[in-house]
Amino acid sequence: AGPGLPSRTYPLIGRQGQVTHDIDPLLGTGRVVVAGEDWAARSSEAIATGTRIRVVGADGIVLEVTRA
Repeated sequence: AGPGLPSRTYPLIGRQGQVTHDIDPLLGTGRVVVAGEDWAARSSEAIATGTRIRVVGADGIVLEVTRA
């Protein structure tokens, strides 16, 4: 794993998942399911529940995602 990147999130980078709670970039809220696990997530854009996403990074245990 890279510096400051927990080993739990490192293998998820590049994986696809699905938004389970709307991602709101202003509030910094949102949740996704990736590899069968629930994660807090954030993005630079609003992404609605049900949208497929790709994990592009992680900050602690919060996944950084974009639309897949």
